[in-house]
Amino acid sequence: RDVPLTKPCAQVLRQYICENHLDIPERRNDQLFTNPKGKKLTRSGVSYVLAKYIHKANTAVNSFFPQITPHCLRHSKAMHLVEAGKNLIYIRDFLGHESIETTQVYAKANPEARRKALETMDTRMNTPAMPDWNDDPDLKAFLKTL
Repeated sequence: RDVPLTKPCAQVLRQYICENHLDIPERRNDQLFTNPKGKKLTRSGVSYVLAKYIHKANTAVNSFFPQITPHCLRHSKAMHLVEAGKNLIYIRDFLGHESIETTQVYAKANPEARRKALETMDTRMNTPAMPDWNDDPDLKAFLKTL
């Protein structure tokens, strides 16, 4: 999968590759990120490292961050892209989803995006102004019986 990188992130990765001598020809096929045994860093390994640093952060600031997982970070990035108005096709490609239907979950889950869409729709509709219910004595009498 192609993953877009910001210039600062690419610079840090280049430095990491250089410091770990992964830029020499005989090491070009080595894993970029490894566990302490030098083996491929697995999904559970990433979760372990993230949990370790969340624990350190909680201890350092005497606070409590909720359990943050790699999936949580992925979901948050997708939601930020939706909130920024990015096209779902690009978000689908970024996340590696095969189907746009999978990605649409993020659009459906965003109440702020829904609110903005409803506000936009409301300003485009020519609905007549509703009369003030306080001016209707029959309605007020009915409401008092409830």
